[in-house]
Amino acid sequence: MCVLIVEDDPTLGMVYKRNLDKLGLNAYIASSGEEALAEMQSNTSNYGLVLLDIGLPMKDGLTVAHEMRELGTAVPIVAITAGHSSKEECLSVGMDDYFTKPVFMNELQAILQKWNVKGCPNGHPRGS
Repeated sequence: MCVLIVEDDPTLGMVYKRNLDKLGLNAYIASSGEEALAEMQSNTSNYGLVLLDIGLPMKDGLTVAHEMRELGTAVPIVAITAGHSSKEECLSVGMDDYFTKPVFMNELQAILQKWNVKGCPNGHPRGS
């Protein structure tokens, strides 16, 4: 399974992606809530975890998580926040876990282990 990173800050998105690469996992970065929703609708079976920034512009992470759950997405969603929302708010909209920024490598490893994320089908998030 792969990881969908939803992060509007390109630098942070690449940091998460590089750290996941070091752990032997592939990831796709969606830079907006709309892009993440479209990706999950078309490729939901390729993902084993969503790392979701709460402070997204336009459609915040709380809204994105709620809409993913309305679409029937069963993939674990982990909130990554700089303090924009509380753990209780995140869990109430259907998220499964909560971490504050910055997320260090040992925390990322713990997230992956907790949610049993091991690898991607076909070696790429989009199956190609």
